[in-house]
Amino acid sequence: MSIRIDREKARETYRRALELVESGEHLPEEWTKRANALKSSPSKTYIPMLGTALLARATDPRADPLSLKARASAASGFESYSARGLEASWVS
Repeated sequence: MSIRIDREKARETYRRALELVESGEHLPEEWTKRANALKSSPSKTYIPMLGTALLARATDPRADPLSLKARASAASGFESYSARGLEASWVS
């Protein structure tokens, strides 16, 4: 079974995360290290998909971040979702 991530809720989740980063508030060191590692990676292809997976999970805890297609099999206790449908919501 798959879920549909609410785009408006995803936009709000993204806005809150952006505000947190721009506020200068302390972020966990582990996340800062991981973000810097991604930034220095020669392959930038995975960054948008990682952002989409993190946003899906932050927006709806039922989302399996590894099941990026609506018809994919999700891990036990989670649901798949369409990453394509979500990508557009976090850019605007």
